[in-house]
This record gives sequence, C-alpha cells and structure tokens, in this order.
Amino acid sequence: MPKIQARLFCQSLYVTLYFLAASVIPFAALLVDTVYLQNSVGEESVVEYCQDIFLIILSVLFFRQAHRHKEARSGFLLMGFFFLTMLIRETDNIFDMLIYHGSWSLFAAPIATFAVVYALLNETETLNALTDFTQSKEFYSFIIGLLLVLVISRLIGMSWLWRSIFYYAYPRIVKNIAEEYTELLGYSIMCFSCIKYIRSKA
Repeated sequence: MPKIQARLFCQSLYVTLYFLAASVIPFAALLVDTVYLQNSVGEESVVEYCQDIFLIILSVLFFRQAHRHKEARSGFLLMGFFFLTMLIRETDNIFDMLIYHGSWSLFAAPIATFAVVYALLNETETLNALTDFTQSKEFYSFIIGLLLVLVISRLIGMSWLWRSIFYYAYPRIVKNIAEEYTELLGYSIMCFSCIKYIRSKA
C-alpha cells in the first residue's frame, strides 16, 4: 500500500511540475518583453511569437495523430485545422501588411469550412477522436487553457473596462500585458495538455 501511495504522489508531483513549467514560460516571455526589450507587448513581441509557436506545435501534434490513427483521422484533422485557423488569426498583422486589413479571413474561412465538412462526412472517425480526447484527464486542463484564450483574455482586454479603472487615461501597455499574457498562458496550458495526452497514447 505505501508503494502505491508513493507512486500516486509522484504522479501528482509530476503533473504539478509539468503545468508549473507551462506557467513559467509565459512569465519568462513577458519579462523579456518588458524588462529587456522594453516594448509594449504588441504585435511584434516575444509574447506574440510564443503564441505562434504554441499554435504551430498544437497543429503539428494533431496532424501527426491524424496520420498515425486512420480510425480517428477526421477528428484529429478537425483539431489540427482548428489550431491552424487560430494561427492564421494570430498572424493577421502579416496578412494586413501583404494584402489588406482583415484579409486573414480569406485563408481561415476555407480551411475551417473544409475541416468541418470533412469531419461531418466522416462522422465515425470524428467521434472516435473527440470522444477519446474528451474522456482523457488532460482534456480538463485543455479546456481551462481554451477558456483563458477565447473568453478570459477577451474580457480582460475590453477597453471600456480599463477606461473605467483609469478614468479614460489608461496606459495601453497595461492592457496589452494583461490581455496577451493571459492569452499566452492559455496557449501554453493547451499545448502542454495536448503533449501530455499524446504521450499517454504513445
């Protein structure tokens, strides 16, 4: 019995350290931006580049799973294309410079449409992948990361909130730091969760 308890404790400690690392990376990126580079954590910043890197990793992870598991291919492709679409949205400034403002949607919309249609046409494969992922322990931490990106960071980044706090004369860098750091933390948690999930299935 003590051996089982010790093993469970070590597993819990491992998970804690694993996600501690996921929390440290965003903070380190923020320090580099604000202390060493002294920028406003805008489009061209270490925080933004880290967000892009995490999204690339997430896309590649699920595309590899789609290649390896034919019985669940469409589901893993759906997740891979989901993160690819998010990557296109995160790099919208590049499309704005090369084409016109908002042109990122010209690339994201067809990819998202293809992913959804393909997933619906291969319902069994899609359900196999999504069911397996949603039933895993890592799914819960993944959802926390997704909510940080899609909900919490958006709420924190609302301009009217900061105008209410600072009476219309708020420093934009404070808003950027709060919003972008929260977003990066969410991407980091999602990335570490998916890596752990895929490692557990290897």
